[in-house]
Amino acid sequence: MVRLDISDSRRVLAFMGVQSSLLDRIRGCQFEDDTLVAFRDRVLAGDGGQATLDPDGVLRFAGRICVPRVGDLIQLILSEGHESRYSIHPGTAKMYRDLRQHYWW
Repeated sequence: MVRLDISDSRRVLAFMGVQSSLLDRIRGCQFEDDTLVAFRDRVLAGDGGQATLDPDGVLRFAGRICVPRVGDLIQLILSEGHESRYSIHPGTAKMYRDLRQHYWW
């Protein structure tokens, strides 16, 4: 997705975002994890605490994406964080800490 704003002729603001199909996969698999299904039910009942549903229907806890313990999703996230050409990882421990800021499992 690329967004361009030229509302002021002297300035141009551009935004480029990369969206992975990983998020779509996580959202779909959240319905296969019994713990996250119960979590989602509590959110919908208004008793979710720090758990919320974002506008795309992705379950989050304290702002982090809830990753279901289904299949190889956690390993896939770790691999993507480690092997992505967009990542710069100074070490495995730091990479893991950085990923934990965005994902909850």
